[in-house]
Amino acid sequence: MAALLPFEIVQTPDRVHMFFEWQHMWREIWVNRREHVNYGPTWLGDSVGWWEGDTFVVDTVGFNDKSWLDSEGDIHSDKMHLVERYQRVDKNTMKLNFTIEDPKAYTQPWVSDTKIYTLSSPAKGPLQEVFCAYDEEQSFTEKIRDPAVPNWKK
Repeated sequence: MAALLPFEIVQTPDRVHMFFEWQHMWREIWVNRREHVNYGPTWLGDSVGWWEGDTFVVDTVGFNDKSWLDSEGDIHSDKMHLVERYQRVDKNTMKLNFTIEDPKAYTQPWVSDTKIYTLSSPAKGPLQEVFCAYDEEQSFTEKIRDPAVPNWKK
């Protein structure tokens, strides 16, 4: 199944930048170094990448523990280690597999199924604005917050 929201990838000699339509986030992946830099915990961590044949491997550590792994509320800790493997399927499609290791949150590595992403291109126009509207917040509360913590409003 293809993801609905595209992203763009821009490669420079020392970095790969990923620009996501969803929440207009961007991410830096350093390709000129193999060791991580400790900037303190951040939302997207510190990422280093390298090529293994036609696969771009990204190793990331240094996450804070404030985000979720998915829309279902699966947690992680500040000890999460993420390894992603990106492969270009065709001109407009990227395949991703990843592994998460987090000894504070999980007893064994979490290995993903294959994710398929649609890439944006100049012919498709710019990345679009996507905003979280109030009705999405209400749906999130009903589906996630209330079942997880029934008395969270008190």
